[in-house]
Amino acid sequence: MISNVIPVTVVSIADLEKDVLREDLMNNLKGSFTGDVAYKYNWKFLQPVKEESAIFSELKSLFEIDSSLDSLESHRIKGHLFIYLVPENSYIGASNRITFGSSRFAYISVKSNEYEIEERSLAELIVDTVEVMLQPKNSEKSQLFNKDNHNDINNMQFLLNNEIDILINIITEDVNEANDFQESSKLSEIKNLTNIAFLKQSGIFQLLDVKITTQMLYFALTPRFIESNLFVSPADANARLFKTSNVPLFLNAIESRIVEHNNKQSYYLTVYIPSNGSSPLTFYDESTKMKSNAFVTPYRGGVMVWNNEEDFNIGFKTFMRCLIGLPIKENSNTLIKNNYFAKWELDSIIRNVALLQLSKTLSSLESIEKLLGKVSNIVILEEIAGKMHQAVDLAHESIDCLAKGDLHEAFQLSSKAYQASETAFFDPSLLALLYFPDDQKYAVYFPLFLPVSLPLMASIHHIIRSLKK
Repeated sequence: MISNVIPVTVVSIADLEKDVLREDLMNNLKGSFTGDVAYKYNWKFLQPVKEESAIFSELKSLFEIDSSLDSLESHRIKGHLFIYLVPENSYIGASNRITFGSSRFAYISVKSNEYEIEERSLAELIVDTVEVMLQPKNSEKSQLFNKDNHNDINNMQFLLNNEIDILINIITEDVNEANDFQESSKLSEIKNLTNIAFLKQSGIFQLLDVKITTQMLYFALTPRFIESNLFVSPADANARLFKTSNVPLFLNAIESRIVEHNNKQSYYLTVYIPSNGSSPLTFYDESTKMKSNAFVTPYRGGVMVWNNEEDFNIGFKTFMRCLIGLPIKENSNTLIKNNYFAKWELDSIIRNVALLQLSKTLSSLESIEKLLGKVSNIVILEEIAGKMHQAVDLAHESIDCLAKGDLHEAFQLSSKAYQASETAFFDPSLLALLYFPDDQKYAVYFPLFLPVSLPLMASIHHIIRSLKK
């Protein structure tokens, strides 16, 4: 059982008796269990400090408050959550009971001395808020077609190596417009959104080493390919609806034009740009009657149509959230409007990846231990033994950091432990001697020594008989 301490600071801006709330939380809601992980909440109940009081008194918008709180050095600790209890209807943007910030903050609107909210205690509402921030959940509706339904575990396993190549393939419906596209503002927008907003400003570098490559695909589709795969809508004959059932045909058609990379670490995003003289193109699911301009492909990738100015901005953000296993944000109770991810969302992914890395590390080391028990004469090189000891030490240090609530250091150590264990587990010298039991040794060496041993034994027998005479 791995213990993961979650530091949670509850700050009351509203008029509440914090002693009542502290007693309720401390006595009944100390933590939770998920699989082999025990989440322990380290609660702190505070009145606002001087800087916080100034922010909440001077600013009237939660957007501004959220940004100002993030500038405080004491509020930038990875994995540390802050829950602010704010007076109801006092701030712009706090119309919902719970509002999640873009950093590590959440805001709960309460009335004066209100401890029961909709037949639930305020303490339960706080814990529910914390659990959502630990494990973000998908919203019920989505503007993204997904026929593969990857679960969270598959997403996490994709992030284990902390490296990824994102390939953006751009296809223009009119080949003659391809050259104009390279000189247009759209290409600059792609570079700004990918290289600046995503790589430098989103915080993804904390989790992944990302490399982005953009390429144009010329003559990837036949002139009539799109038109021949459209769905004819009785309600709107002019609508260009591309059937989602034909997306595999689309991918097969462009496959030969795509430059292949390391498939284990690659994510392929295809951007289709309709011609200026054509109507907007939209994906259409005949079974659900839903429309979308984005589609998740079965093998770590997606296809999107760039009709309007904001399509790439919205689509790229959506795909990148799906890439690291985060839900598509459509709720009105979030302040994440221009960011790819909230910091608490990245913390949740980093925490899950660290736990999975530790699990994989211990599993690999256990497999090697079982192998040594079954094959007693197997040879372990000193270098591989060193990697195994290193992985054990790093894993223990990472677990200790999780128990102290130090998420940043725990993730750094778990990544190193995972790499060391994988190096040891898949070392060719270890695999070469994986199966070499005694019966196989006899089968190999007996035919070699038998022709020599028979004459030798006969000579020894003859000498012994001669000595006896």
